[in-house]
Amino acid sequence: MFDKWPRLVAEYKPTFGAVFSKYLNGYSHWGYCDLDMVVGNLPLFVSRAELEQHDIVTYSFGDQEALYLRGQWTVHRNEPRVSSVWQRCDHIAGQLQKELLLKVAWVRRMESRGIANYPKRFQSAEGCYSHQAVSR
Repeated sequence: MFDKWPRLVAEYKPTFGAVFSKYLNGYSHWGYCDLDMVVGNLPLFVSRAELEQHDIVTYSFGDQEALYLRGQWTVHRNEPRVSSVWQRCDHIAGQLQKELLLKVAWVRRMESRGIANYPKRFQSAEGCYSHQAVSR
C-alpha cells in the first residue's frame, strides 16, 4: 500500500510513540517531522523549559493562529498518557482495520478502471489528534 501511496504514512505519525516504544526507552521525548526537514541543534530553537512545561510542542510557519498539531514538526513527552492520545481517534485506533480496508478497496477500484492519477482517500490525523490532545 505504501508503495502506491507513500503519503499514507503521514496519517499514522501520532502513533509513532506507541509503535516504536521499545526503541524510545530512556528518551524524554519523541517526535515526528516532514521528510524534507533537517533537524540540527534543537536547543537553538526549543528550550528545555518549554519541553518540561508542555507535554506536546509543535511549530509551524505562517499559521500560528490556528490551533492544531503540525505534521511538519511535533515533539511529545515520552509518557504513555501522551503517547496514547491518538487512541481516541477512531480512524487510527478502533476503526483502523476498516479504514485500511477502505483504502485498499479504493486503490483496487481505481486501478481496475485504469485510472493512474486518482484522488487518494487521505484522512489527516492533524484534526482529530489535535482536538484530542488539547481536550484531555
